[in-house]
Amino acid sequence: MIMSNVELKSVQDAATWVLAQNQKHRGSELHAGARAELLPSPLTRSLATWRGQLMARTMRLMGVEHGILNYAAFRPYAIMEIIRQYVAKIPAKNPVVLDPAAGYGPEHLWLAEELPAVQFIELDHPDVIADKEKRLNRYPIPANLRLIGADLSEQSLDIALGNICPDIVIVIAAYVSTADYMNLLRYLPQIMRPNGWVIAPFPYKPGIDNLFVNRLTFQDLVKVGPVGMVDSEAAIHDIMAEVNYRHTQIFTLSTLARQMGKPIPSNVEIMAVAQIPSLSIDPAALRS
Repeated sequence: MIMSNVELKSVQDAATWVLAQNQKHRGSELHAGARAELLPSPLTRSLATWRGQLMARTMRLMGVEHGILNYAAFRPYAIMEIIRQYVAKIPAKNPVVLDPAAGYGPEHLWLAEELPAVQFIELDHPDVIADKEKRLNRYPIPANLRLIGADLSEQSLDIALGNICPDIVIVIAAYVSTADYMNLLRYLPQIMRPNGWVIAPFPYKPGIDNLFVNRLTFQDLVKVGPVGMVDSEAAIHDIMAEVNYRHTQIFTLSTLARQMGKPIPSNVEIMAVAQIPSLSIDPAALRS
């Protein structure tokens, strides 16, 4: 994939806007609140903000179907299982996993303890990272987990990362149009190691349409609709092919939950994993 300097700058600017939207909409607070309600433990309670717990309790009082709350509770386990599968495909001795809108999830803390050879980076708005560090002050942070505060509305991800080149990046598609998300996908290979993998959670229209109350959840509680919805697995394959990504694999949350023996979540989100295209430039050129 060859880009001129002008194209590279344009894609970088578009991707920076998308990543800033992911930081702006803090849906992870709702997920953390649901985990504190359904999977109470000292850690899940510590990571749950009052706002997230209020949203989760409101959903329960509204009679929201168990599958929706199961989705919020199960999501980190799905991400963890996908990361386990794909770090095994990385030839680097110490692969790097990046979540640029990590929020209040516990998955990287858990995985850092489980996979000491893997380097995990949680990046989010400085206010979120400072709050999360405060909430985790009773928990030892593994040496292979790094928390970085960076406002991606003010600086691009490559600047925030410095010399770090991740092998796996998790980027959600819920808050922007498909066209904008594709610009982010075009940008990521510029900052990643060759042959890296992108984990791309998409809002899934069939799962959302089956649950009217879920639309209320998104619109009334989270205050944003799932803009980047896809209506089929084929649509995801088309998106990835359009940006020259390879080896796309699709994971549904309900299938993963059955395989892992967890309560079955609603498929309001679908996870795609794809390998980035090859580049003809050094990723460091973007930072120069």
